[in-house]
Amino acid sequence: MFTAALNWVHGSHEFKFGYDMRRLSTYSSPVDQAGTNGTYTFQRNQTALPTNTSGTGNSFASFLLGAPDNAQIVATPVIPGNIQYQYYSGYFQDNWKVNNRLTVNLGIRYDMPLNWMVQDGAYSGLDLNRPNPAAGNRAGALVFYGTGAGREGVIRPYPADVTEWGPRLGFAYRLTSKTVLRGGYGIFYQTLGNGS
Repeated sequence: MFTAALNWVHGSHEFKFGYDMRRLSTYSSPVDQAGTNGTYTFQRNQTALPTNTSGTGNSFASFLLGAPDNAQIVATPVIPGNIQYQYYSGYFQDNWKVNNRLTVNLGIRYDMPLNWMVQDGAYSGLDLNRPNPAAGNRAGALVFYGTGAGREGVIRPYPADVTEWGPRLGFAYRLTSKTVLRGGYGIFYQTLGNGS
């Protein structure tokens, strides 16, 4: 991961700009087991009186009795090897002090996530939009990523999203010596996590 930022003050303007570059990997041994241990939720209902579920019972008592209210488990993709993904972003912002009462913030940020891949691109997946000739051309066929005969010719299952421009606009206006009115608007994108 490599990030850099620079601030430059010039007159009534404070300019900020920088960038963020990330090359991330998840090593599977032999598979990525993240999330497969499950999530369990305990509520008071399992130990409450049936005639008074909102006023009796205790979620910790439900936990001690091993009575979950909700449980789920995640089936992660079985991908041997090294899962890699990248993220790049850059931004520019101008904090402009218009006068002694008003400050305006104008900025833009660009995010470009590159979706996950396996190092050599040799893996398969289910394409829910691809017609399957073995099932009467119904949607849902197995595809093979990577290069070579019978493969998709791409190493990433999803194309890069190059449209993630995030404008920023904000202001601070001093109404009195003890009251400041602030507001803002922006579009924000989540950075990539493991396999997302």
